[in-house]
Amino acid sequence: MKLILSIAVILNLFFSLHVMSMEIEEREDLLSELQDLVFIYPPASPADHNGQKRSPMPPDFGAPQAGPSVIMLTGQITKGDADKFIQYHRKNWAYNQLIVLDSPGGNFLAALKIGAHLQELQDPSGGGDYPTFYFLVRKGDTCLSACALILAMGGGVGNALVEQGAEVGFHMGILPKGQAEKSARIGDVMNLTYDIVSEYTRLIVGGWQPPELLREALKHRSADSFYYLRGGMRSWQMGFEPVAKSSAAPQINQVGLDDGTVMRACSALMYASSPRLPDETRHFIAGYGDFTPRLPDAAVRIREVFEDLESDHIARPFPDKTFHIVTCSLSRDKRGNIFIGIHDRNLDPDGSNSPKCATSRRSLSWCATKAKRVHPFRAPLLGNSLGCNNGSLLKVGPDNRDNWIGGWSETERERKGKAKRDVNIRKTPGLETSPIGTLKQGSKVQIVDCVLTNDKQGVFFKIKSSQIDGWVSARFIIESGLFAFPVTN
Repeated sequence: MKLILSIAVILNLFFSLHVMSMEIEEREDLLSELQDLVFIYPPASPADHNGQKRSPMPPDFGAPQAGPSVIMLTGQITKGDADKFIQYHRKNWAYNQLIVLDSPGGNFLAALKIGAHLQELQDPSGGGDYPTFYFLVRKGDTCLSACALILAMGGGVGNALVEQGAEVGFHMGILPKGQAEKSARIGDVMNLTYDIVSEYTRLIVGGWQPPELLREALKHRSADSFYYLRGGMRSWQMGFEPVAKSSAAPQINQVGLDDGTVMRACSALMYASSPRLPDETRHFIAGYGDFTPRLPDAAVRIREVFEDLESDHIARPFPDKTFHIVTCSLSRDKRGNIFIGIHDRNLDPDGSNSPKCATSRRSLSWCATKAKRVHPFRAPLLGNSLGCNNGSLLKVGPDNRDNWIGGWSETERERKGKAKRDVNIRKTPGLETSPIGTLKQGSKVQIVDCVLTNDKQGVFFKIKSSQIDGWVSARFIIESGLFAFPVTN
């Protein structure tokens, strides 16, 4: 007698829903939109914080070639879609081709087959000339379930891009509610489960995704339950590359930027990079906890540090010279735009990729270094560093200090702070409106909302105070006891 496994266990693999199958479109009309995308964060691994200029799209993207530059997969993934896609793609693949995904998911076996095809085509171990594919989920689109598995598998060899405002959802496969009366043989279901976990494991061992992604996916075992990534720092931590249109991720300028705000960014980068760091470094991060800036140093303008050291390139041990876990580096261009990166000595034993102090002179533990371009410091990273993720104010804090680990318990609390210096207060967020007053240095405030802006300040807090209510640039507010929040969702 054959063993039977009911719907509560696994998946819509063998029973196709009566829905339209996946559609394949050639979308050259998206070229101009896609070429405006920028990376939100530095490379996910500090080993790659080498200052090389990065772009989500390759330099020759869109150049005429045999196959289309952009293809888009939409709709439910059904049982026969893998063969349909592979047959199409073998005739129409192109170098540096971008595959845009917008699907609610569907058949996991088809997804595994599509992912394996894409991996095989771009596998460098085969020798010779091999293509590289890029994968993107656009703002407003979704890529759930089996679609998310294609993104992880294909992007594990090329680039898996998630635009801020997109929605990518991971879970373990289950039967949809409409299949309640159906069942699958236990051997087939177990084989599928092993295949899915095996693929996640391969991505983890290859260094493409951290173990946390599998751990989070395993928590979601129903048709409407997902571990969501939406193109923020949590997506970056999980091995994907968050992107945004340049207007939605302006580069931060030195005007009003102070040492305390920069140190929050260094802390957030260090925590979120932890899954990609050696065990020794991870151990120290877990034991260190978090960095909380203190006045008066936190209010010192970073421009003054650059000028004091007479250099446009500076670095410091983080969190300090007595407990040096990573090195945080900062640069500015002629317009005052800021670049940031962190460097781990355990990933760079010969020191060839790490900034070195040019002299013994120090300013707030910063030293001048030789010219070494790092990566643009953009508004979303500033938001993450100040507890304003994707323009949403975080009102919970971790109950433990391992706050970069998914699933930490949370405690809701009120967010309070005070002004580091006199700062203009406005009726609406951003620099386009005239100030309605001044929040005086030392004034205590309650932070009730936040927003990302497309100007050089990048992040504004909505505050209430005994003097006046309104919006102020977030970098002018210091919060006592604030934890770094390097998680987006």
